[in-house]
Amino acid sequence: MKELNKEYESIWSKAITFKEQKQIFKRIFKFVLLYKREFIASLFGALLVSVINILLPRFLQYYLDHFLAHKSATWQIIYGVAAIYLLGLICKALLQFFYEYYYSLAGEKTLEKVRRVLYQKLHQLGMHYFDETPAGSILSRVTNDTMTLSTFLSMFSAVMIGIISMITAFVAMYYTDKIAGLIILAFLPVLLLIMWLYSYYNSRLYREYRERNSLMNTKLNETITGINVIQQFRQEKRIQTKFEDIANAQLKTRMKLVKMNALLLSPLTSLLKLSNFLCK
Repeated sequence: MKELNKEYESIWSKAITFKEQKQIFKRIFKFVLLYKREFIASLFGALLVSVINILLPRFLQYYLDHFLAHKSATWQIIYGVAAIYLLGLICKALLQFFYEYYYSLAGEKTLEKVRRVLYQKLHQLGMHYFDETPAGSILSRVTNDTMTLSTFLSMFSAVMIGIISMITAFVAMYYTDKIAGLIILAFLPVLLLIMWLYSYYNSRLYREYRERNSLMNTKLNETITGINVIQQFRQEKRIQTKFEDIANAQLKTRMKLVKMNALLLSPLTSLLKLSNFLCK
């Protein structure tokens, strides 16, 4: 167990550098650009939702200041305002469905494309690679590791929508109250700082978790493949102990990731939700 931890500390304890992250983003966005129409359409829909979130309260403010405050609102005006507001809510709901659907669709297409490219790449590798790389590790890379792309796209969507919401909220509040607008603008450096801290510390933990997960899949694959030999030589208890050690190590790393998400990701999500609330 100590040797296992030492191995991970020496190889996977380092965080991903900015240069490595830049290279990873470039490789990911090569696949994302294949479905740029869907992504652009979804982000445009998110922009329209943010605009509606600003216009609806302004519309109600105008109605309150110019009609209710002067007691000049007739039933026709009240019904008209209610109809326009309801129409705005319906448009907002449709646009939310539009951008969430197209973003999810583009994300699934990107994930499927990455897996197809990986599968094709496997057929181009020589036998030397398969002799040195366990089958469980290969399986983990094609299935588990590619699923992290879906998580990345979801997080990217939340960040982009949050940034769009903060920009629209800043513009709306600046024209209403300059001090309130500057308060919204002050959230941006905090948001960027939390994003950097999360990326820096989470990268090391995720690399460690990924390798432990790969090792567990490898051990499971080896056990299933060689189950006859294991049973013939009565090695079930020894194999069980090794698997439990790997599973416990993976659990500890997973708990570290959970703590990191609670410490940094939750405040980041709260700031994004706050920006969306201020837009409304």
